[in-house]
Amino acid sequence: MKYNDRQFNDFEIAVRDTLHDNMHCRIGGRGGTMCSLSSANAPEFLLHHGFTDKLWSDWQKKGWNYKNAYFKRVFSRMTDTGLRPDAVLDLNHQPGGVRVIYQDPTHSKYQEVHRYLQQLTLQELKDIPRHRFTITQSLEFKLFMVNSNEKKKALAQQKAFEPRNVLSSKTRLRSTDKELGLRVNDLRKAVKRKREIEEKRKRETEEKRKREIEEKRKKSIAH
Repeated sequence: MKYNDRQFNDFEIAVRDTLHDNMHCRIGGRGGTMCSLSSANAPEFLLHHGFTDKLWSDWQKKGWNYKNAYFKRVFSRMTDTGLRPDAVLDLNHQPGGVRVIYQDPTHSKYQEVHRYLQQLTLQELKDIPRHRFTITQSLEFKLFMVNSNEKKKALAQQKAFEPRNVLSSKTRLRSTDKELGLRVNDLRKAVKRKREIEEKRKRETEEKRKREIEEKRKKSIAH
């Protein structure tokens, strides 16, 4: 979600290869239905794809440029549907007058965590102690026919997501922290620390501006 509208290709790879493909086999495991060409038969399939679509929907909500960022081939007709991808880009205006609206999770900590995440850059998030990201394996790349160039990009991207400070496997996390793989309080502290730094810089800038005004005033009096 940290990618801007000019980084659509990077965003798309993050959603498809890193999150979508990876999760298929995290759910099903080797030999499981979700990790096979029959994954659409698994009950988890619609939940997984619905949430993947929500991520794209949330990204589009960031602005007009985000909603209109897509591959050039969206104007080619899709097999067996008679539709072109551009006909289903806008979730508010789907074929047949359908409108899709995704509800945010009702988890008690969701809004708080989401607010913290929005305030931190990717580099700042890397400083938050957390568990390592589960890297996409050759099994997933093969299943979803990811070419070598895209595989290289996806792995480099996933490496960039890794935390600088990794939580030990012995670290005991509870409730929300366990679900997230990090301590919410660490997020809270990081946001607070960032605000303090920004406020300090703002004060210093204001003080510098005042000194410059005062120096100009003294020089004008001297002349």
